[in-house]
Amino acid sequence: MRDDDSQRKKKMTEEILDYLRTHPSAADTVEGITRWWLGLPPCEPDKQAVEEALEDLVKMRIVRKTWKGDGQAIYARRLTATDSEASS
Repeated sequence: MRDDDSQRKKKMTEEILDYLRTHPSAADTVEGITRWWLGLPPCEPDKQAVEEALEDLVKMRIVRKTWKGDGQAIYARRLTATDSEASS
């Protein structure tokens, strides 16, 4: 991965985390996250960087990935024990 690609993915990761801090129950597809959460045009380089950032967050167990009936992946913040206790 080139340095500019790495920096782009890092920036996307930070922006996704910032969005989830202010919208903890948000959930969307890569396309929705690219367009609505991050305000980027739906072009392939942006969507690819967003998807790579999301997959890294899934691996870090910060974000969860589920599947819609049509096969599209939905990404959302993973609930923590504290979240579960607060909603009880």
